[in-house]
Amino acid sequence: SARTQQLVAEQFAVIGENDRAIKALQDAIKSAPRLEGSHLALAMLYLRMGRRQDALPEVDRELAIAPQSAAALALKQSLK
Repeated sequence: SARTQQLVAEQFAVIGENDRAIKALQDAIKSAPRLEGSHLALAMLYLRMGRRQDALPEVDRELAIAPQSAAALALKQSLK
């Protein structure tokens, strides 16, 4: 399930397996495109990897799903 893929991605991110975490999040998004948190987690991974240009669209996608997300709003503000 998409939620399981999110959890798998979190575990990969914790151990520094960023590429595997990204793949798990992409799978989660493919399975459930409107699942809150997946785009935000992907944006944060991209930022950790220095991929700012990839992070911003993911933040925007998260805000389209969850416009009230304080974390996504704060991250978007920090990217300006």
